[in-house]
Amino acid sequence: MSQLKIRVLVTSSSSDYLTRFQGKVPLNYEVFLCDGWSQVEEAIRSYDPHLIVEIQAGATPLTPAALRHPHLPFIKLTPESLNLASHALGELLDQPSARLETVRQNLPFVGKSPAIQRLMKLIDKVAPTDAAVLLTGENGTGKELAARALHERSLNRQGSLVAVNCSAISSGLAESELFGTIKGAFTDATDHGGYIAAASGGTLFLDEVADFPLEQQAKMLRLLETRDFRRVGCSEAENANFRLISASNVDLAERVREGRFRRDFFHRLHVVEIRLPALRDRIEDLPMLTAHFLHVLKAKTQVSISALAMEKLAAYSWPGNVRELRNVLERAIILAENVELQPEDFEF
Repeated sequence: MSQLKIRVLVTSSSSDYLTRFQGKVPLNYEVFLCDGWSQVEEAIRSYDPHLIVEIQAGATPLTPAALRHPHLPFIKLTPESLNLASHALGELLDQPSARLETVRQNLPFVGKSPAIQRLMKLIDKVAPTDAAVLLTGENGTGKELAARALHERSLNRQGSLVAVNCSAISSGLAESELFGTIKGAFTDATDHGGYIAAASGGTLFLDEVADFPLEQQAKMLRLLETRDFRRVGCSEAENANFRLISASNVDLAERVREGRFRRDFFHRLHVVEIRLPALRDRIEDLPMLTAHFLHVLKAKTQVSISALAMEKLAAYSWPGNVRELRNVLERAIILAENVELQPEDFEF
C-alpha cells in the first residue's frame, strides 16, 4: 500500500507568501502552489486536492471563488497568520469531508502535538530504509500502529506485514512456528512455511520481543545475518528477504544485563529506536483523540461530551494510554443515560 498524503492546494497572488507557507507544512501534507485564482479551476481538476488554502495578499478577498467548490474544505489566511500554517491545516483536516475520509483512515496517529509531529517525522525518515527498527514505549501507546505505518511507507509495502506475538510462542514450538516444518519432521508435522517464509518480501513484526525464546535467538540472529533458514526436518536452506520491526514495553538493555536476552541479538534489533509517547506526554491531543473515538464508536447513536467531562479526562494520568482511553469511552457510551457524556459517566 502506498503512502497517502493530504494534498493541499495553496493559492495567493504573492509567490513570497506561497513559499513561506510551504516551509511550515508538516511532512504528511503534499502542497501544490497556485499563483492566483485564475488557475485554480484547472489545478483542482489536475491535482485533485483534499483542501484549499487561500493567502490573502491584498485588500480584496478572493474567498467567493471557493464557493464553487463546496466539497473541498477551505480556509483563508492572512500574511500575519502564516506562522499558524500547521495549526490551520489541522483545523481543516478536522472538518467533515467525504474527500478526506480515506486519508483520515490511513493516518496512523490522531493528534497534532509536538510529540506526534516528531514521531511521524521520524517514521517518514526511517520507513524507506532497510534498517531494523525497535519500537519502545508503554502498553497502549500504539506500537502496532507505528509498525503498520513503517510497513506502508517502506520499499516492501507490496508484501505482507506478518505480526508475531512473541509472548504467545511456546519454547517447544517456537522453531516450527517461526521457520516452518516439512511433512514427517515429527509426529503430526505437515508442510508449513512458518512466519519467516510468510514475511519474505514484506515485513516481519516481532511484538513483545522481550519474550522471544532465548534458545531461538541464536538461530534468529543467524537468519538476520545470512537471510537463510531451514525448516524443521529439512536440510535445504531457503532464503527470506524481509524488513524487521520489533516492539517492546520493557527495557531490553536491562534484560541483556540480567542474562535473559542475547546482547548480539539486541544490537541487531536496535539499529533505530522509535519511542512512542505516553498519552500523558501529549495530553493536548486528548480532545482530538476523544472526538475520533466518539466518531468511531457511535455505531447506534450520536454522542457528544460535555466540557466538564473533558476536564475530568484531561486531569487523569492514563496509565493505559490511548488503548485505555478508547475502552473508557466505549464503556461510557454503552452505559450513559444521555447522549452527552458527563463526568459521572467516567469511573476513575
